[in-house]
Amino acid sequence: MKIINIFICVVFILFSTILVGCFSTIDYEWTIGEKGINTVCDVVNTFVIDDDRILTAPLCFVFLLPFMAAFVVRSVKRFPENKLKAVSYWVTVGFSIAYWYWMFFGRFIACPLVTY
Repeated sequence: MKIINIFICVVFILFSTILVGCFSTIDYEWTIGEKGINTVCDVVNTFVIDDDRILTAPLCFVFLLPFMAAFVVRSVKRFPENKLKAVSYWVTVGFSIAYWYWMFFGRFIACPLVTY
């Protein structure tokens, strides 16, 4: 596997991590670790938060989708020739999707629903 392919995978992982991190940050998340606020659930329960994940999650996924589609197409085309390269592309796409899911939805699974 060429160094440029590894570099492309690493750059995409960094890009997707930064993009998902920016889009998934909730209001007052910076207060974690202060005055009894230890988790994201405490932030959601303590403050009235304008939850805009219903807009930002699909928008972030749309930004990542062309890159993920390119990786999938490359991996399908190159699978008979170079299985390691194809698997690395699939792992890159899988990591991005898993991180996207975790940051937008997974970390809020244990939080009780808040009614104001």
